[in-house]
Amino acid sequence: MSANFGHLEALSPELHRLGVLAERFFADDANTSLIKSRQFGEYMVKEIAALSGVYDAAARETTYDLLRRLATQQVLPKEVADIFHAVRKSGNEATHSLAGSPAEALAALKFCRSLGVWYRRTWCDAP
Repeated sequence: MSANFGHLEALSPELHRLGVLAERFFADDANTSLIKSRQFGEYMVKEIAALSGVYDAAARETTYDLLRRLATQQVLPKEVADIFHAVRKSGNEATHSLAGSPAEALAALKFCRSLGVWYRRTWCDAP
């Protein structure tokens, strides 16, 4: 059981899986951890768009464009959108340059944990 992502298991098995994988690899394979963190963020953005009723799979928006749209429509607070962008950028860098240090992976992992807590409180615990 992951102390950082276990709370997501019942809410979103895929978010839980991606978070656990990012956590598992951050020390031994930072590049993989950063990629999994990016996937965690991308999946969560799509879930939020779907929950808010604005997701259109046929539109094939990039994560960047979807984040911009969710922020513009005030579905995401600016601070949260900024965290998503930070995870996205570090994941892109890891994907395209085969880079990534354990410190970078840990920073992305901490962002993902924060996003997971925010997601649960905002989208799943709301009355």
